[in-house]
Amino acid sequence: MKNEEDILRDIKNYVPEMTEGEDAISFCHKMQAGQTDISKPFNEDILAAATERAKNYIIKIEPNEDLGFVGHSMKFPTVFGDGKTKEECRNNVREAIVAAISTMIEMGREEFIPD
Repeated sequence: MKNEEDILRDIKNYVPEMTEGEDAISFCHKMQAGQTDISKPFNEDILAAATERAKNYIIKIEPNEDLGFVGHSMKFPTVFGDGKTKEECRNNVREAIVAAISTMIEMGREEFIPD
């Protein structure tokens, strides 16, 4: 398991816009304010592994007046997606789950990925 110093180093490697001495919380605030870009793609092997794992998650989709449909996985209840159709919603939820799993793998936090 990685310690805090290793995790911060990984974040800095993943997000080169993070300046030396800047803590992760300050950087997250900048991200929320749209002041930085984190568009670095995932490693292909990590993305493939995450995509394979995400196939096993059941997605619950519900109608939504404003968005059309919203969905999430019971095993990843904080990862959401929406879409005008059920299929679009399902694809967006699956993409969000893949991104969450990929991030956890990159950060060395695989033990927290739900089975």
